Parts: sequence; structure tokens; C-alpha cells
Amino acid sequence: MNSRFTILMVGAVVVVLAVMALFLSYRKSDYADGGNTRGCTQEAKICPDGSAVGRTGPNCEFAECPRAVAPGPLNVGGGASICTQEAKLCADGSSVARTGPNCEFARCPGE
Repeated sequence: MNSRFTILMVGAVVVVLAVMALFLSYRKSDYADGGNTRGCTQEAKICPDGSAVGRTGPNCEFAECPRAVAPGPLNVGGGASICTQEAKLCADGSSVARTGPNCEFARCPGE
């Protein structure tokens, strides 16, 4: 009975020491850069295109917004072009897409 208690106590001490060593090594890695580690606040900036960017970098500045693509034809070579995939909501509840060589919105029904 006495040897079981001794083995149990030695095991408990080993577990406690292992947990303490892991905790101390984790805390030390947080300050490996001299204590200058900090997290940025979890804010978001809404960009003109409706997307959002967060704070980043050592000064926690907002990332750049993606560059907006002007609605118009995208030339793909050989005289071909592709229109952006936007839709216009019409008065009757239907929608129309951009079409034609200048990527103009199609006419709504009844216009």
C-alpha cells in the first residue's frame, strides 16, 4: 500500500512539473521578440465595393481595400470582351444583366 502511494505521488509531481514547464515555455515564446508582441483589435473597415478588411501588421493598420473594377468591358484579346456580372433590379421585380459591346444594362421589361 505504501509503495502505491509513493508511485502515485511521484507521478503527480511529474505531471505538475511537465504542465509548469509547458506553461513557462509557452509564455516565453510570447515574448521572444522582447515583449513587443501584441494583438490587433478585431475591427473591420468596410470598403467601397462592400467587402471588409481587418487590421494587420506591426502597427495594426487596416489592410488595403481591393481595387474596384470599373463596370465595362474587359478585353480578353482578339476583339472579344467580357462584361462584369452585375444585375440591375427592375421596377417589376425582375433583373437584367450587362450586355453588348459596351456592357450596358439591358432594358427592363416594359421600358
